[in-house]
Amino acid sequence: MTGSGHHDNGNDDLKATIEELWRSKQELKDWMASIEQETQYVEEEEEEDVLESQPLAGELWEAPVPENFKIPNLPSFDG
Repeated sequence: MTGSGHHDNGNDDLKATIEELWRSKQELKDWMASIEQETQYVEEEEEEDVLESQPLAGELWEAPVPENFKIPNLPSFDG
């Protein structure tokens, strides 16, 4: 009978370990979700900053380029 008491203690330890693993898994899942939200916020903020810092109006950036347009060959600036 002494052996069965020891066996129950082992089951309790196993149950406690499993519960701790599930809690840790949930904490990790919550942490990853918060990091994803922060990353998305930063990306949106950076995109807004880039759009606001452009020297040309948004309409010009979004305008279609004519099919026959060729980029002119300009000399490089060497300082």
